[in-house]
Amino acid sequence: MLLRCQNKKRRLNLKSKRKRNLIKKGIELSKMLDMELMVVFKCKDTGKVTVYSSGETPENLFSIDNAAKEID
Repeated sequence: MLLRCQNKKRRLNLKSKRKRNLIKKGIELSKMLDMELMVVFKCKDTGKVTVYSSGETPENLFSIDNAAKEID
């Protein structure tokens, strides 16, 4: 089981690195498998939301609304 890092500076560093690596893997999967991808992160401390979408232009962005339509 992973425990929460108590050192704030180290936790921020880990968060940044892990988030960057997850986005890199998302980009890799999107290209390898010809898939659209959306990754959403929400920080529990600040409430800040970060969204990555694999669309290359604003018109082609994969969004939460598009995902909901696909599921229905």
